[in-house]
Amino acid sequence: MAMDNQPIYNLADVIRFRLRRGLSFGVDTIACQYISALEPDSLANFNRQHVDGAPPVDFDLLRRVIDQRSEQRSNSLDGYAGLTIHARLGDCLHKCPSVEDITNLLCRHGLAEEFKQCRIHYGNHNDVNINESRQYLDRLCEAVEALGLACSVVSSQPDDDFVALANAKTLVAGYRGFAWLAACVNPNRVIWDLQQPPLFPWLGIQANRPQLVHGYHHQLSL
Repeated sequence: MAMDNQPIYNLADVIRFRLRRGLSFGVDTIACQYISALEPDSLANFNRQHVDGAPPVDFDLLRRVIDQRSEQRSNSLDGYAGLTIHARLGDCLHKCPSVEDITNLLCRHGLAEEFKQCRIHYGNHNDVNINESRQYLDRLCEAVEALGLACSVVSSQPDDDFVALANAKTLVAGYRGFAWLAACVNPNRVIWDLQQPPLFPWLGIQANRPQLVHGYHHQLSL
């Protein structure tokens, strides 16, 4: 989401690559709170600066920021006891998992029998393929409901969506870095199938793979 006279609030990239521009967002944002707690010398001006691979994420720090935000703000989406699915569409629409991929996952893990309802968190931070993304969501909701799950779509501010994913009791981690990062600090049940660790097929720069694998193993250890 773009703010007036500011770059897109790409939370995952800001944290993954320790981007200094995270300081330019409001002091109450997750990006600013995380970046401001790091050593200034460790910050980068752009994410491709780390030619030897993405720097490590301080998952403990990120979790503390999330917990503090959760304590300060009462949100019915935090710790949602139903099933939570993340769908990253927009500019990734033609690369993201298909509706069939998701429904097959739900059946494979028995989630349609375990739960009565689910929430699909949807984000499109650059307003691309808006109508097409809505059509995808309509098809996904119809397919999920055909399995017997009451389905609703949630699209909030990035920080609120991120906290909801990080606190979900059962999370199906969706495509790309936003869901990966939220899943890494989720202490509950995470279904990683769509991310395909350790491959992470959405990854563009192979030198960054160790960061993703480390985050995956961090979540498994929680």
